[in-house]
Amino acid sequence: MDAIERIEISLRAASTNTLSIHFGSHWFLSDGYFNRPDWHSKFLEGVKETIRKSNEDFILQYKLKYSDPVEPPARMIMKTVTFGEMASLFENLKDGPEKKEIAVTFDIQVSILESWLRSISFVRNACAHHYRLWNRKLPIKPIVPVRKNNRFLVNIDDDTNKCRLYGILSCMLYIIKVISPKTKFNQRIKALFAEFPGVNIRYMVFPDNWHEENLWK
Repeated sequence: MDAIERIEISLRAASTNTLSIHFGSHWFLSDGYFNRPDWHSKFLEGVKETIRKSNEDFILQYKLKYSDPVEPPARMIMKTVTFGEMASLFENLKDGPEKKEIAVTFDIQVSILESWLRSISFVRNACAHHYRLWNRKLPIKPIVPVRKNNRFLVNIDDDTNKCRLYGILSCMLYIIKVISPKTKFNQRIKALFAEFPGVNIRYMVFPDNWHEENLWK
């Protein structure tokens, strides 16, 4: 959860800043920036309901001072949306330089980031609701790049690309190293395995030489 929170904050900041600079403070009100009007309509309904119920000081202050537009700017709104909603927003955003600019923040391609966010969203919900996670099959598989320009794991085989925890943890570690180079996430994972040596990490599809990967060193 600590690692995902860091990714969430970075995604929120990159999306809010990039889209507000290019499209203005209330870009989320226009369905012209999204692929699916039906998705945008449901998203906007949820935003309006959240605003109506919110007791956040920054929302209340906006309501007292402004009436047009009724909805607060994106820099406020994006603080109220969930990680899953942000992942869905990015996926539904129309392809263009703005979307690529957000992906560049994490040093990966748009399509790869989309798959990672969907998978991380599931992991986040599993953690939040105390679901079994360590040896389960994930319903959404992240794309683990195999092309030289995007590859960050040396040893990639069929097991690596299975819907298990090793793949998505590696993707998360890649993002965290980009946004926070001094992260100790990899060290904390190793310490956790050392604390519970009886847990077979092969059930998470960790290969025998995983600790030799530069990503995990």
